[in-house]
This record gives sequence, C-alpha cells and structure tokens, in this order.
Amino acid sequence: FKSRVVRSKVPFSMYLILGAGGLWYDCKGKYTDGEWYSLRKLNTEGQGIISTRKAPSMIQGVGVLGLGIKRLILPSLAIKAEASMRLTSTDYLDEVSTTYFSPESIYDHVLQETGDADQAEMAKYFADGTRLDATLTPGQIRGNALKRDAYFTVQLGICYVISGKKQPLRNSFK
Repeated sequence: FKSRVVRSKVPFSMYLILGAGGLWYDCKGKYTDGEWYSLRKLNTEGQGIISTRKAPSMIQGVGVLGLGIKRLILPSLAIKAEASMRLTSTDYLDEVSTTYFSPESIYDHVLQETGDADQAEMAKYFADGTRLDATLTPGQIRGNALKRDAYFTVQLGICYVISGKKQPLRNSFK
C-alpha cells in the first residue's frame, strides 16, 4: 500500500515484498590449522552411512516475505529500508539436521571411503558436537528435519532514477 503523508508531512511509501529465488551455499568450518574447510565433503551428519541421509544440493530454493519503506528526498532520489524473512528449502544451511552422529562412526566412514586419515580426522573434528554441547550423545536430536532453515535480512538503500520522467519517484507517492 502507499501512503501520501505521515504526521511530519514527509512523503513515504510502504510496500510488501513477496518473492522467490535461489541460493548457492557451501557451509564451512575453521579447523585447528586456522584454515576454513567445506563441511559438505566430510559428511558430518552421517550422509552415506545411513541410506536415508542424502547430501543436500548446494543450490536451494528460497521464498521471500518482507516489508519496505521508501522516503522521497529529491524528485528522482529516495532512500529505502527493507526487512525480509528468507525461507529456504533445506534444513542443512547450518550443516545440522536430524540426530547427532557418533564422530567415531564419521571417522571410520570417511577413512573407508577416501583412505585419507587426515580427512577422516578432520571429519571427526567437525562432527564432534560435544565441543559446543558436552551433553550431546549419539542418536540425540540435534536439529529438526521437519522445519527448514530461514534467515532474516535488513537492507538500506538509495533509489535514483537516471533518466525518464521529470519527477519519476514523485509518482509513487500520489
């Protein structure tokens, strides 16, 4: 909806944001050597060990819902602020879903699959949730696979019309 004035007699426009899009993501973790590594290849949630746990695609769908407000400064210049919730189609955005898997099982699986003890040790390190929660035990619920991940954004911006009508932004405040 659009509003012409507020109490201060400043023209502004409010709008609803609805949309859909996609995202590409690659969750990473900082290892003991200070470097960042992709967690996807390490199967830290037991992907490949249990047939029902498949590695999610790096490309996911996103639904967007939010509100914005735009304030006219000059005839062809405005500032805006937007807040929106992004609802994703994955529960692995943070690389945590379903139940906690034993780091030793992760180590054994990665070692068997790759033959690389260093990679297996790295997988065990990243799979070890007890570094953050000492009460975590294998099989314990660690995430909710029935709810998808979401994130919230706030954006500030400037709108400037390069060419067109003499007062193109003024029209949106009528």
